[in-house]
Amino acid sequence: MIRFMVGMVVALLAGACDTGPSGPGDLNGSLESVGAPLGGAVLEVVGKGIQGFSSSGGTRVFWAATGSTDTYRVVLIQDSPGTLNFRVSVEAVERKKPSAAVINVVSEGNLPLPATTDYRVRFSRE
Repeated sequence: MIRFMVGMVVALLAGACDTGPSGPGDLNGSLESVGAPLGGAVLEVVGKGIQGFSSSGGTRVFWAATGSTDTYRVVLIQDSPGTLNFRVSVEAVERKKPSAAVINVVSEGNLPLPATTDYRVRFSRE
């Protein structure tokens, strides 16, 4: 009887461990600004298993591989100022999220802004 109880506890604990979704899918990306609304940005995104980038929430997205392994240049353009949102298609959503550096940003009036540490790119699972 004790072996049965121990086996049930182990089975319940193993079943309760949910690591979330796995396999191919999309990550949501967003560029957050503490200052004025942004009209666009250029990012350098690095991550294993990235398959592509696409638009989200009114942001147009253009991208290309840089030639460096797992590194991509991503251009985000927003017609009406706000948060710059995009999607990243990956081979496995359970892997480590990509990292991103802000290369260039412009205001809603298409004026250049300094690419400071005030901008942050966040990635999340759907």
